[in-house]
Amino acid sequence: MASTGDDPSLTVPGGKRRGAGEGDGRDGKKQRTGKNLGARALQRVLAFKKSKGSRKGQGNSSSEAASPNGEEAAEEVRRPKRKVALLIGYCGTGYKGLQANRDEKTIEGDLFGALVAAGAISKANSTDPKKSSFARCARTDKGVHAARNVVSLKMIVEDKDIIDRINSHLPPQIRVWGYVRTVGSFNCYYQCDRRIYEYLLPTHVLLPSHPRSYLGQKILEAATDANDLDGLRDRQGDEWSFWKDAEAKEIGPLMRFLNLSAQDPASAAFFQPDPAAGWEGRDETTDPLEPATAPGSSTAPDASIRRLKAAYHKAKQQYRLSEKRLGRLREVLHCFLGNNNFHNYTVQKSFRDPSAKRLIYSVEAGKPFIIGDTEWLSIQFQGQSFMMHQIRKMISMAVLIVRTGCYAERITQSYGPAAFSIPKAPGLGLLLDQPLFVEYNRRATEDFQREQIPRNAHEEAVNAFKKKFIYEHIYGEEKTKDIYETFFTQLDNSVGPNFLWLTSGGQNKLLDRRADREVKKRRHGAEHDAQDTGLAEVVKKVLDWTDTEQEDMTNVEGEAEEEAEEKVEEEGKGEQEVKVEGKEKAEVGKEKAEVGQEENGEVAKQTTEIDQEAKD
Repeated sequence: MASTGDDPSLTVPGGKRRGAGEGDGRDGKKQRTGKNLGARALQRVLAFKKSKGSRKGQGNSSSEAASPNGEEAAEEVRRPKRKVALLIGYCGTGYKGLQANRDEKTIEGDLFGALVAAGAISKANSTDPKKSSFARCARTDKGVHAARNVVSLKMIVEDKDIIDRINSHLPPQIRVWGYVRTVGSFNCYYQCDRRIYEYLLPTHVLLPSHPRSYLGQKILEAATDANDLDGLRDRQGDEWSFWKDAEAKEIGPLMRFLNLSAQDPASAAFFQPDPAAGWEGRDETTDPLEPATAPGSSTAPDASIRRLKAAYHKAKQQYRLSEKRLGRLREVLHCFLGNNNFHNYTVQKSFRDPSAKRLIYSVEAGKPFIIGDTEWLSIQFQGQSFMMHQIRKMISMAVLIVRTGCYAERITQSYGPAAFSIPKAPGLGLLLDQPLFVEYNRRATEDFQREQIPRNAHEEAVNAFKKKFIYEHIYGEEKTKDIYETFFTQLDNSVGPNFLWLTSGGQNKLLDRRADREVKKRRHGAEHDAQDTGLAEVVKKVLDWTDTEQEDMTNVEGEAEEEAEEKVEEEGKGEQEVKVEGKEKAEVGKEKAEVGQEENGEVAKQTTEIDQEAKD
């Protein structure tokens, strides 16, 4: 902007006035230059300051209460703004997410306030982020962290210490790493190609469900009925005997000390099915831990329950992930790769919704590491974009398949039309590692001659921040609140068919559970179509499902269409036969008519001859 005036609407690049007066000569006046306009604007500002000073000298108290968006904005000297990609990091604890939301405490709210206070955004633009073309790259939910995130905006970057000044107005759990000058049309949301998320979890969540829990019992029953007990034991590996060994070593002596038996209320309370922990009808938008009663709630003596739970907790903390178990997890995670339909991994999206298809480039499980007494594991997802709760549900799905010994193919089946009840894992361990700008970086170098937005930027400072404000927070929360352990114990003790798809033959149980609902939907739609197409017999066959047809609901429509086509073909053949038969009858009738005409002609000829003879 070439103008130094206080009204940007009066000028355009090059210092020319907007609208009329571009030398068209309609008003007979000379065009006013940007230089003259700036001088007059400066004179107005100086006159305003002079008048304000005189009013202060007269003791006018009303002038002292100047609005920061009014008189102070008018006093502010205009400074050039540049489009930038601002690199930030934050710990989301205590915030209602990244995006600004009215009176809620958000990351953007504190960040924008710091930008204004540091002078990176002018007071004239301080009332609305849209005036600075503010945009976020990846929105994070309540309590979710980001080691690196990017926001794009027009910012004043003349001061060399602008980053330090911004950070001085921010709390320690929010940091600005730096900025990169971009092209004027850059928007971090649209130019972002990929996003990398990280999820931290303790390795003991991969242990099998306890055999006395509700889900553990159902897994053994289903495996026995399906003759899959040997296969289940092989998929569980060395962890198959974990609980047996742990109870013999840790739990048994305690129970004998407390004079408890396996049927004692104090010990049974820990594995007692908890109807309140069921998932039927639960709102996916709420935290699954809040409305449910924690397993172990009972009228049994509290002291015994606490000591028993502490013993089980200690046994879990001592667990160390084996190479075979880690390989099993990696095998399961690889089923997420590619372009798949993730309608079961979010909320309010159907199988037919095209926006449910997402592309996952890589999923990597690193090497386990020990913090305190607990072993942890980091899993990274790199994808084009992610839907609400998608990563948390993917983590939950992978962990449940490993801990229950389910087939990895169940993930592939979840991409189909059948609805799976997949809970979302705790949000505590989720953080945005960084967004990537692959295509923009290529064009920035080749076409725009601009600096690239680097990958793994400010590595040393970011790692120190992650360790102090993100990782330590996650470890501390789990140590004091047992969030992961409570979550998966609730799932093990959730009564009902919600998670029976994890058992041997569980896919059939899932289809049987939803058969009635699907039949109702199909009956309504099929009967409606029958009124227009007249395929009543086909509809009846669709509704009269056999057990074999129920096991593969997705083929019913195809079979119905094939039968409909066959019916149409048969009807078409029948109509053609009728037409041929009618044509043959018509030809026969025509021949008869011709024969009749010939006979009539002969009779008429004979009659004429007889009449002639009579005359003679």
